[in-house]
Amino acid sequence: MFESDCAPDDILLENQPFDLEFHPTQNLLVTGDITGQVFCYRYGEENTLLATYQHHTDSCRALTFTSDGSFLFTGSSDRSISMIDVATGAVVAQIPDVHDAPVNRLFCWENVLASGDDEGCVKIWDLKQKACVYEFNENEDFISGFALRPQKNALLATSGDGRLSVINLRKGEMQAKSEEHEDEFLSVLVMKHGRKVVCGGQSGSVHFFSWGQFEKHNDVLSGHPQSIDTMIKVDEETIITGSSDGLIRIVSLFPKKLIGVVGEHEDFPIEKLALSYDQTILGSCSHDHHIKFWDVKNIYKDARENKTEDDEGEEVEQEKEKEKEGGEEEMETEGEKEKTKKRNQTARTEKKQRKGFYADL
Repeated sequence: MFESDCAPDDILLENQPFDLEFHPTQNLLVTGDITGQVFCYRYGEENTLLATYQHHTDSCRALTFTSDGSFLFTGSSDRSISMIDVATGAVVAQIPDVHDAPVNRLFCWENVLASGDDEGCVKIWDLKQKACVYEFNENEDFISGFALRPQKNALLATSGDGRLSVINLRKGEMQAKSEEHEDEFLSVLVMKHGRKVVCGGQSGSVHFFSWGQFEKHNDVLSGHPQSIDTMIKVDEETIITGSSDGLIRIVSLFPKKLIGVVGEHEDFPIEKLALSYDQTILGSCSHDHHIKFWDVKNIYKDARENKTEDDEGEEVEQEKEKEKEGGEEEMETEGEKEKTKKRNQTARTEKKQRKGFYADL
């Protein structure tokens, strides 16, 4: 097991936590529990509880900060999504019945918020327009995870029905969807500079997809004795997994092998893993009501130092690809521009018919 020499002390909660998130720029940590409460801590040599929120009437399952950390979104089994101003600590918006089923996952990137519920519905919210702009009902079971490939403006979603979906955020279209696998997909990451996507399964397997070939997985890594409920990326070839057997493992995907164990929650399932903004502390929450901290600075330091020339070359290619796509967007034909104009007009009409996300402000 990897040693921890500067990790904060454990936090013991009264009730089972469901989600865990670190602030993107500060030593702040938030967690939501089964009663619907949300707790905000400042972590360090001493962990300090800064605020407690009780604005949900049922379990708080999902948390996500905006990219700059100004706001925190919370999603609940009561089918509501709320927004908290981090600077003031005030709940500045709470919109009920945003989904027809309990909200299970949230994901925020720049001006986009994605929410997924227990019946497989994914909604995309434009934080500038303050409204839901797209809705997808392609899955038949709960949405379990989100991941992003920003160079492609692609949002990936996994579901308990064993499907991986790819949403084009720029076009607002379902770009691809895998066939239904026998294994439930519970977590998802983008690897190898976007060339690979991996999904953690209920069976304890990691399923590999190649970009653009999403119909069926093309490789599998077995070895976890129980489900892989949560995953964190170390580098383009390595991940940290949280499993229902209570162990937190560091795993190489290319080549496929178990490197070691980071920590454990005895025999209690790991609900969520999260990484601090400076990549020094890994947080984990479990059914044992504990939030535990693990010193991972050397793991990430080694990953940065072992960055290969191939990695650097791939990053250059990614930038070229992004610039190329930007150029292609500028070279739209007149017919495409007219289609885009009509689509935008339709979206504006539909938006007027929806309740704005911040309508209560």
